[in-house]
Amino acid sequence: MSHIKQHTRVNHKTGSVSVVHGYDDKRKKAAKGEPKGTSKAPRTPVKHVIKKVDPGMVKMRETVTEWLRTEKGRAELTEKIKTGGFSKALPEVLDLYGVEQGAHHPLPDAFDHTMELFKHLPDNASDNVLWATLLHDIGKGETQKFHKERGIIFDGHEHKGFKMAQKVLRRLDFNKNDSDEILHMILHHGNLRTQILRSETAKAHKFVNHPHFESLLTLHKADVKASGRDPHEVVDRYKLLKQTEGFRQHLYGQVAKDLGSGKSKSVELNDDGSVSLYLGEVKKLVDDRGNVDPKVEKAAQKALESSGPKGWKAYTDFETGDDWVAVHFEPKG
Repeated sequence: MSHIKQHTRVNHKTGSVSVVHGYDDKRKKAAKGEPKGTSKAPRTPVKHVIKKVDPGMVKMRETVTEWLRTEKGRAELTEKIKTGGFSKALPEVLDLYGVEQGAHHPLPDAFDHTMELFKHLPDNASDNVLWATLLHDIGKGETQKFHKERGIIFDGHEHKGFKMAQKVLRRLDFNKNDSDEILHMILHHGNLRTQILRSETAKAHKFVNHPHFESLLTLHKADVKASGRDPHEVVDRYKLLKQTEGFRQHLYGQVAKDLGSGKSKSVELNDDGSVSLYLGEVKKLVDDRGNVDPKVEKAAQKALESSGPKGWKAYTDFETGDDWVAVHFEPKG
């Protein structure tokens, strides 16, 4: 029995580290292409790769974290970056300095824009939000292009930055939970409008219920404000999604259950804040004259009274040729 209880393996393609229980330093494995478990199979030594944490990089991470927490510290970090500091620990951030953003940005330099974001973060922003803010645009240098109509663009910089940030976080020895949260913010900081304003309600609902969404929203609001815009559309939509969440979840099955038919197809949150339930199996719900069965409105009213917002009303909608009956719920007046 070996004195080594376990060792680590490093995947050189992904950089991930796994712990493997061991028995002996001299154990062998079958050569590639040869059968396992046979004494005749050629043997090759098992290689051991041990992950070594660079204490210098850990110290760099701790120092930068402290600086990011205060205005004075961020000013010092800015000076260090602009004079070439942290070239080994944060070369991706150094490369961001000098990347031109174009006339549509209040601050034409991408690094200056990044540091401007910190002024729009809440005082209690977490360390992960601070690091995501510092790294969120590092993909811009490698995605910068000039479009004859749109000017300077950075299409895909979120995904590129996500890939680059993975290396940064491994280099600085961030733990997995913190890395996951920071990477989620970097990857999605530019697509909240698409996910919340332009997606179907079910998809938007799933997006805003991600465990890291609140942190992502904090970064998004700071990014939009630092760009000279107002984030109210995303914020307002998010509030509506949360305010009607329980009611919308209730509608998926309750109305159809009370009808004994009319299987729910979807529940949508409309731009005006109203909610629409779309029911299938139209032939069971509409007569030959195109009149919606009164039991539909009765079931809708029951659902509204049991779990809907106070002061709302319900009404039905059906047009010849459609394959659904819609029940709309909206505030009275």
